[in-house]
Amino acid sequence: MKKINRKGFTIVELVIVIAVIAILSAVLIPTFSNLIKKAKESADTQLAKNLNTALAMADAEGKELDDFSDILQILHDGGYVISNLNPTADDNWFAWDKETNQILYLNSAFEVVYQNTEPSSDKSKWVIGVGTSQDKETVENAGLIAFYAPNNTEDLYNYIDEILVAAKESAQTIVISNNINFDNQELIEIENVKDLTFDLAGSILGGTEVHQEAPFKVNNGNFTIKNGTMAAEGYFTSSG
Repeated sequence: MKKINRKGFTIVELVIVIAVIAILSAVLIPTFSNLIKKAKESADTQLAKNLNTALAMADAEGKELDDFSDILQILHDGGYVISNLNPTADDNWFAWDKETNQILYLNSAFEVVYQNTEPSSDKSKWVIGVGTSQDKETVENAGLIAFYAPNNTEDLYNYIDEILVAAKESAQTIVISNNINFDNQELIEIENVKDLTFDLAGSILGGTEVHQEAPFKVNNGNFTIKNGTMAAEGYFTSSG
């Protein structure tokens, strides 16, 4: 019987192949990552240009753009969903320059990546919308203004506790930047407020249940919900 000689790879050959693969990975992975980041930054820059076009049109129509809530209202009216207006490139930011009325695109170090015109040199005039308490702290520590629009139930509950005190003295608005589910949440009593507004900015406030005991109880106050959707019945009881 003829003997078949099967030859395999030697240890040396396998080591060489593994070394070549490792070298190629070390070279190509950062290149691919850089290409992906540049593609995301290009998309973010285009969005910033579109947002500036919307602001310019609103300005030309004589609409008031005094603070960041006005900007959010303009963008909402223009068909933009506020919860989607976050840069796709990791750790980058969109900021509104109050002095020059433009949207800036910033990197993770809060340096300008894109500007429509020369921005204000005073970064304390730059406003960034944030959805978490952690991002709020990061932005404020960098010397910029954080416009807080909670995007989760826990942060929203904590923020409501702060706002309710101020709302007894003057009008207050809470912008909510994401869908919030109040199923199985504890009661919030909104009592003796002058004028409190929940601006949902295109989001949904609610849940899946019809509540027997509403999570919101309004006593003797003016409470408004705008620019969004209530998803379930039984969310409010009121008196006065």
